[in-house]
Amino acid sequence: MYESYVNLETHNYYGFDNTKHIKFLEELGFKVYHGIYSNAASSRSSTAKILDINAELYPPYDGPKTRFYQHYLSGNSLAPEIFRSNGYKTISLLHHGFYYAPPITWDEHHPMDNSGDFGGGKILVKNIFEGYFRFDAFTDYFNYDYYLKLKKEYLTSGEKNTFFYTHNKWPGHSQNTTRCRPDEKEIHFEGLKKANTEMKNDVLNITKNDPDSIIVLVGDHGPNLTKNCSGLGGFYDANEVDKYDIQDRYGTFLSIYWPEDIAGIEHNIIMSQDIFPSILSRITNNNNLFTQLKAKRELFWDWEINYTIGDINVIDGIIKGGKDDGKPLFNKRSYNLPN
Repeated sequence: MYESYVNLETHNYYGFDNTKHIKFLEELGFKVYHGIYSNAASSRSSTAKILDINAELYPPYDGPKTRFYQHYLSGNSLAPEIFRSNGYKTISLLHHGFYYAPPITWDEHHPMDNSGDFGGGKILVKNIFEGYFRFDAFTDYFNYDYYLKLKKEYLTSGEKNTFFYTHNKWPGHSQNTTRCRPDEKEIHFEGLKKANTEMKNDVLNITKNDPDSIIVLVGDHGPNLTKNCSGLGGFYDANEVDKYDIQDRYGTFLSIYWPEDIAGIEHNIIMSQDIFPSILSRITNNNNLFTQLKAKRELFWDWEINYTIGDINVIDGIIKGGKDDGKPLFNKRSYNLPN
């Protein structure tokens, strides 16, 4: 999982040509899926719905919404449980503990807790002198170089029968403060270059050491670089929100390396929540399973979508409402739209 990494079409709209990196993946045998989006626009909700193979997780409105999603990211979700019950070791590696909430049921997970060596008091002092408190203030102690070191060790171990989930920090997204920084896109482009280097290292480490793996490279959501660089609901009329604003928040990158024995099967993957329906369908040789498990083809209407893009949705890849009502969300697509 690469933080806020989007499609080639969206990168082109920003003014960044990512074609060279796409060709690198394709030359290694990866299938790059164009026009993919998530039905959620934040890391926890998007990823939880992928891992639980459930596009309609409901947060408890009488309790913290974030801890609800963290429950699924802590190993308590359907995909890792399926593989665990079939003898796989399940491993989660994150660059901070923001996504965890007890009980944590991964067989192995990093970081091990939310306190770290830095100490809560020192974190408070550090943020006071920085002049602001970040959302992940108490979880940034996990040194990123150490994260990359651990990731390389896992990816080069060659250990069989493992389900490995990791979430990095690049390219990264805006500050979500409803105000764009003057160089918001340039900051993202620098993060994208780092993400591409990290992704290259990741795939080369796996393909050299375990070429029979299924390798999924996916973005969780978009980076919020258009308009106010944050949620648009309540700030803009629907007729001011266009397809690129939606891509910018819900669009996701997706590329999968399919081993030879299951490479010839195709499913109509539209959303990132289709990843495990496709994997499970292929490895069980049951095409009906994809149809049974695939996500409902629309953005999940809850508190998040109302904040993110207001009274607009995307159904079967077609925008419903807003400036581009009735148009496909993406011009470049790897899937078929309904007749």
